[in-house]
Amino acid sequence: MLQGRIRSLPAGRQASPRRLRMTINNMGREYRFYVYIMSNYKKRVLYVGVSNDLIRRTLEHQLGIGSYFTSKYHLKCLVYFEMYGDVYAAINREKEIKGWKRFKKINLILAENPQFKDLSSQFFKDCGFSDKDLGECKEDLLKRFKYRSAALVEGSDPSRGAQDDKI
Repeated sequence: MLQGRIRSLPAGRQASPRRLRMTINNMGREYRFYVYIMSNYKKRVLYVGVSNDLIRRTLEHQLGIGSYFTSKYHLKCLVYFEMYGDVYAAINREKEIKGWKRFKKINLILAENPQFKDLSSQFFKDCGFSDKDLGECKEDLLKRFKYRSAALVEGSDPSRGAQDDKI
């Protein structure tokens, strides 16, 4: 079974009052946040990102939607990921990795994925997704992306609801 690293706050570090309020408000609910690294097939370009839904985000990268950078450089291979229970820890880790030199990022990937293989298909299977499920997810993502793109081209943002555009 494929597993990413599971991390939380470093030892000896206390949570901020805001983090404690969020924990109290969300008690009993488990959250997962992922720091991930995507690459192209030639393994020349690396992209570090964070997401609360690694399956959706990986599919978006593979379809070339959601990020200009990943579509421009054809970043479709999930080569590394870590799982966190705290969004702030995940964001801090993403910033830390983004600040590294390429050599250090590659060593991080090779420590967990020595063949530098695409981990997405195995990750999808471990999460219980069949090929049919993935096909349906891809179709849904494309429909949502096309709707959103069409609305933005027309000059209205679907996320704003029924507000009239100012003249």
